[in-house]
Amino acid sequence: MAGLGIAVVFTYVLSTNAHFAAQFTPFMLSGLGSAFHSTAIANAGNHLTSNISIAWLSIILMLIVAALSLFSVKIVARIIFWLIVLQVVAFVALIGMLAFHSHADFVTALANYSHHPGAYGAIISGAKSNGVVFGTSIAAAVAIIPFMVLNYNGVLYSYYVGGELRRPGRTYLYASTISIALLVVLWVGVWAVLRARAGLTFMQAQANLGVVNPAAYGKITSLSSVAGGLGYGMILSPDPITKILFATAVPFAELAVNLAFLTVTTRVLFAQAFDRLLPVSVAKVSERNHAPNIAIAIVLVVGCGFCFLTSLVALGSIVALQSLFFALILLAGGVAALFLPLRRADLIDTSAMSEDQRRGFLRKVAWIGGATTVLALFTVYELVTHSSVYGKFSWESIMASLGVVPFTPWSTERECSEEDLAKLISEMLEPVPAGRECIMNFHCPPYASGLDDAPELDATLKPVIRGGRPSIVPVGSHAVRDAIKKYQPPVSLHGHIHESRGVQRLGRTLCVNPGSDYSAGVLRGAVVDIAEDGSCLDFLLTTG
Repeated sequence: MAGLGIAVVFTYVLSTNAHFAAQFTPFMLSGLGSAFHSTAIANAGNHLTSNISIAWLSIILMLIVAALSLFSVKIVARIIFWLIVLQVVAFVALIGMLAFHSHADFVTALANYSHHPGAYGAIISGAKSNGVVFGTSIAAAVAIIPFMVLNYNGVLYSYYVGGELRRPGRTYLYASTISIALLVVLWVGVWAVLRARAGLTFMQAQANLGVVNPAAYGKITSLSSVAGGLGYGMILSPDPITKILFATAVPFAELAVNLAFLTVTTRVLFAQAFDRLLPVSVAKVSERNHAPNIAIAIVLVVGCGFCFLTSLVALGSIVALQSLFFALILLAGGVAALFLPLRRADLIDTSAMSEDQRRGFLRKVAWIGGATTVLALFTVYELVTHSSVYGKFSWESIMASLGVVPFTPWSTERECSEEDLAKLISEMLEPVPAGRECIMNFHCPPYASGLDDAPELDATLKPVIRGGRPSIVPVGSHAVRDAIKKYQPPVSLHGHIHESRGVQRLGRTLCVNPGSDYSAGVLRGAVVDIAEDGSCLDFLLTTG
């Protein structure tokens, strides 16, 4: 069953990689538009930022990866190699671009790109006012260990394709050594020039402000907050070639990573079919392309489902669980390696060794097992105690309730201005811990959501008639709508507009207004099914 769990987790990783590449698409189109002097290409990215657009872009990437995976492992390996080469070339070009420009050049380039003379300082000031913490932290560096466990296990399970390589042992050894050495040199170089040219404070401000307050960030610059150093190189680049390299580096890299993950995942399913844990047909290899096409199709379908879920539903706890899953597998292996030489040494074939060699070998295995056990336990501890890194394991949800509405023609006692309502909502939601799901229970529905349609009234409170029928207009709250768009709760519950019964979505948020007809003796309501992790499973509008 562990193999099936690995397949599910790897498929989820496929979808998250595709989701990340999809989020990078607006920056890619902006860079390509700049390279080819095409405003149409550059502006196309502005229409691809919604959750649905990101989901469809993720699925398109999954389809491309699946199509490329139909080739033999040898051809797939070559495709991955050249995609990685393009990424390496892009980052070498980035190092050169930053090295040959000064800090002042970068500040000026950002101002020109943003059409904002003080963009550099404004981003730092905006981040400070939004509570962004600057500087370095050993604890934060240690907390990234679970991420490294995920990457390590991605390599660890690549032995599933070993039978399709001529010399798998040597290939893995050389590939791992060269990759680690290249990444260390490349990333240290990039980090050094980024700190010198952009500055650590600015990098932290830019990356975090775009997340915690995208509206404030968007007023300063249109540079993608997820672009990082590639975005810095883009605004400094004077030629189309490097702009194309910077724009496509991340999508090409994610394509390469997903090709590798899909290849491994399909072989995991292949192995499970041989063990009769899956139908034997899953292990069927096509005679035309020598690939397990059925396994590829299964991964594609499940991966596309995860792409939609990743874009529309909060899956933070799944990330925590998959990290914990890998860490526990690593822990089990470490414990086995620690105690096997001590309790069942007879199961280890050491017939070709002398007695002294055998004892030394068993001690080495036990030491490695012990070290692995300690590191795996430490990783589990980091996962559980640093929930902000990978998500929470808590199943508690918070409900924020507010009965105040914007001013109405009837001047009731629970009314205020939109500005005051926005302040009340902000004061209520700011203390909610990061990563904790919060259900909004606001009496007033969001403006222009389809849940706030009511007859337009004149100065005498009589319905306005247009075209022989009452004029219907949205009367909800802009502050509520802005809060929903900013915090994206799983569910928001509303009332106020009795005649506007219905359910709508704003991003990933399910907005519900059960309506009201109590004057006719009818009780209207809504039953919303909330999962243990705080996400919304289902809903039902009721009448009784």
